[in-house]
Amino acid sequence: MNNINLRNFLMMILGITIVFSVNSIMKNSTPEHQLQSSYLINPLSDQMILITSAGQATDSYILQDLANELRLNNLFMPETTSLEIENLSAVVISVGYSELGLSLHDRSFNDEYSRIRDLIEDAKETDLPIVTVYVGGKERRNRKTDVLLSLACSNSTYIITTSAGNYDNFISDITKENSIPISYVENIKDLSKPLASIFR
Repeated sequence: MNNINLRNFLMMILGITIVFSVNSIMKNSTPEHQLQSSYLINPLSDQMILITSAGQATDSYILQDLANELRLNNLFMPETTSLEIENLSAVVISVGYSELGLSLHDRSFNDEYSRIRDLIEDAKETDLPIVTVYVGGKERRNRKTDVLLSLACSNSTYIITTSAGNYDNFISDITKENSIPISYVENIKDLSKPLASIFR
């Protein structure tokens, strides 16, 4: 084999190696389970749902607007401490820590954590489904948001989040450990589809 043929052969081997390496990196950087949404076979409810906030970020207000656009029968109570509501059929928790939001409501993080923990306990005692929604994305993830996410997600019937919000598989790992169905959306506007599917 002359030098030209040898060089061409080595370049071909190098090219194949690069292609396989790039494919391997891309596969590892986008976990398979992150791309797959799992859906409930039957809707959770078409009756009254309670929408509340865990962390008092403004995401809960956007969630309420979407619920109204979809004409879902809902009560918006971001600070509620009780589930003693007639004909209540599910609890939707919008997670997102906001220092400003908590300050405006004169509430500490520990107060908020305790409130959500108690609501979850009440919901489980009365067999109310819990849907956790996180649409804050990567930039809104912080220690306190993650604490609230861990509490809400691990006790959920269903979870909706953005792919960016699950950039480190924090949420999807919880769903795998607890066998919880999850839907991934690209942005807040895409929330309508999973919301409509689980509350119709």
